Amino acid sequence: ATTLGRISIGCDILHASPQSITVMAQVDGPKVRIMESQVDFGLMRMGDCGERFVTVKNVCDVQALYTVSLRDVDTGEVVGESMQMTPTKGHLDSGHTLSIKVKFTPTEPQRTRLVLVLEVESGETQYVSMRAEVVYAHVCLSESTIDLGTIFLAVPVTRRIKLRNLTLLPSTKYRWDCAAVTELKKPNSAHFTVEVERVSRGSQDDTRFDASGTHAPLSGFEGALGPDEEVTVRIKIEAHDVGVAEGIQTRRPEQLGSAANPGILAALLPLDVDGMPVPGGLELRAKVMGLAVTYHVGSLARLEPVPDEIKGTPAALTVGVRTDWPPHLLGPDVDAPIVLDFGHRKALEKQSMTFVIRNHTGIPSSYTLNFEEFGVPAHEMIVGEIQALQAQLSATNGAERHGTANSSRGR
Repeated sequence: ATTLGRISIGCDILHASPQSITVMAQVDGPKVRIMESQVDFGLMRMGDCGERFVTVKNVCDVQALYTVSLRDVDTGEVVGESMQMTPTKGHLDSGHTLSIKVKFTPTEPQRTRLVLVLEVESGETQYVSMRAEVVYAHVCLSESTIDLGTIFLAVPVTRRIKLRNLTLLPSTKYRWDCAAVTELKKPNSAHFTVEVERVSRGSQDDTRFDASGTHAPLSGFEGALGPDEEVTVRIKIEAHDVGVAEGIQTRRPEQLGSAANPGILAALLPLDVDGMPVPGGLELRAKVMGLAVTYHVGSLARLEPVPDEIKGTPAALTVGVRTDWPPHLLGPDVDAPIVLDFGHRKALEKQSMTFVIRNHTGIPSSYTLNFEEFGVPAHEMIVGEIQALQAQLSATNGAERHGTANSSRGR
């Protein structure tokens, strides 16, 4: 502040009348200046903490005693719950500069408008405006539920979804919470493996994780979204069993894992986003079926369809299998063998028969064909040897008779 000083000085003059001199002076108090015109925290994510520095300089020749406070723009009341300053008071020597640290920790989404007040003892008060925009992070998924329909054991199924940042926050971090997959799986759900992979546009930001319904997960997939950014994520799911029968599944006559009574895959895959009050995530659904392979002797046109109630179960393996075998084709411990019965054929004549193996599911299945006890039964061998011997004797006798006849005509 400026002070007007005035003083009168008396002067005695020899051999003259006394005189008075008035001295006047304008005295200025300490001068301190704030170097910033505005302090802007910008757009902030709820839960983040921002820091800014306010520079104060003593531009006079005397020491300044100062205090700093924050006031609401509208009410003028002193505030300071979410915004702290260090230091708030002290001495500033002539020509020196001081940095005041302002730390802002918002407690709710808000539009903050404050004034920093710098009061100097016997000097002028300085002001600077402070502002911030605080919002919640908001990331959305293109779909909240992935229904895979019917899937098969050990056959991976892939789907794609999109993540989008609905705010202008510069960097919004997210993480797929793979550790919670096991906890958020229904008790009767099939055990499964989830693999999440970000589909990158040629960058090096591809990361993936494995989350298992039976074992401890590996690492979580983490990333960050820029302002209004959208990314594509590939999700691959593979079932390892058909789960456990529960409720109505236990009352159905069909075996669990068949087309008429499929197993259930049901779980949640959480998505945690920094600064978003409610976690996101995906609901995973699927019906799980087992392997169904049938075999058939004959032609493709004679394939017998597998009923829905036994598809995907071991019972399906009996469909199309002949059971009315002749007794002489059955071994002592075999009820219904697979026999390629060519019937009675002529010797040295090539014959063929079609043996059809059909996989009714999407599950890759290896197979091995073994021909057991291939050959002629012992009793048939004896009969054959007798017949061959008889044919040989007949041929020998015929040759002898033919030779005797020729000799008679020669004589």
